[in-house]
Amino acid sequence: MSPTVARLLPEDYVYFGQKKCQFVKEYICDGGIGYYTALDLARRGAKVIMACRNLIKANEVKDQIRKLSGNENVVVKHLDLSSLKSVRNFAKEIIASENRLDILLNNAGAGEQPNQKTEDGLELELQNAEEGAQTSIYLAVSDDVTKISGKYFSDCEEATAAEITHDPEIGRKFWEKCCILVGLKREEYLM
Repeated sequence: MSPTVARLLPEDYVYFGQKKCQFVKEYICDGGIGYYTALDLARRGAKVIMACRNLIKANEVKDQIRKLSGNENVVVKHLDLSSLKSVRNFAKEIIASENRLDILLNNAGAGEQPNQKTEDGLELELQNAEEGAQTSIYLAVSDDVTKISGKYFSDCEEATAAEITHDPEIGRKFWEKCCILVGLKREEYLM
């Protein structure tokens, strides 16, 4: 859910109820939750920026999304989340080229793991990718959540996150450690 990139005029914005969706930034590769999220948002007229490591595969997916959605405003940019240099380069490129970011979806998961079962023989994959994309889509376009921020959602409903995520001291320490790990300087903080 990523959120167009090229200084649009007000009449170029796409409206979903009260939400103005100008740009959707999406980490996707193929056929997974990110694909279905990007496809749905493209069908709604949003600009979708796919940030992907494998540009060959990503461009194939982009062409497919453009064809299925009829939306030519789907683009690919390089991003390798395993490289902080790549992340910083991507961020600089977006800051330089985009005047705003309405929706940011991070779908950097491990992908589908077919046929994985618990020790009791239960399927681990309970949803297909299209079903799994519904919460991301809901949060990107629904008027029901326009005033909600910082909450955890599952199956299109607010859910309870792990108790440890509610501890502000742990959150502060986690933030500080992350800043050290990625080399983020205090003047680069957006908070």
